[in-house]
This record gives sequence, C-alpha cells and structure tokens, in this order.
Amino acid sequence: MPAAKFIEIESTKLCYYEQGEGDVILLLHGWPQTSYVWRKVIPLLAKHNRVIAVDLPGLGNSSPVSAYDTKSVAALISRLSAMHIGKVHLVSHDVGSWVAVSFALNHEAQLNTLTVIDAAIPD
Repeated sequence: MPAAKFIEIESTKLCYYEQGEGDVILLLHGWPQTSYVWRKVIPLLAKHNRVIAVDLPGLGNSSPVSAYDTKSVAALISRLSAMHIGKVHLVSHDVGSWVAVSFALNHEAQLNTLTVIDAAIPD
C-alpha cells in the first residue's frame, strides 16, 4: 500500500493513497472496509494509470463529517477531484457505489467513466 496522504476539504480531513501516473482511476471502498481493500489492485492498475484510493469520511484515516448522505459525501469527493485530480475513472464497491452514483449524477463533468461493483443502489 502506498503511503497515506491527507487533504483538508471544508474542515474534513480525507485520507487517500496514490500510486502511478496517467489517467486517474479513483477507487471508493465499501462497508465496513477502508481503502486497504484495494491494496492488491492498486499496484496492478498503477502500471498504466494514476490510482487514488480514498478512505470515505468517518472510516479509516479520514475524519468524521456531520452529513453522511451520499450527495454530501459525493460533494467532498468532487472537491478532492476538482482541487487535486481532474476528471476520473470512478470505480466503486458496495456502499462506495452509492457515493459513486451520486457523484455521477451530480458531478458528471468530472467523470470519464463509472464502474459500480457489488452494489444494490437504493431507490
């Protein structure tokens, strides 16, 4: 696993792990996991891409937030993307997919592609 990096967005400390260069693949984990779940995938994807795995708010090394609805969390991920990354290939698993779908619906201009794995999307 690459070394942890941190960024503060709206008083929220987000932890992320980054490796590689090229098109950005942004990984969102499920519940009750952290970005550690992607540890074996990151080096493989990083051979030809810049891979960033984010600990969702309140999990892993990211700080808690006051609002955990998917739109609010997707807005934080959007700010991370806008400030630090640019357009992304968003790959998500489980509950991370709820955030990813909200990201796709509300921040489509920041998205290259969306891949949703193992997720039942409510409503």
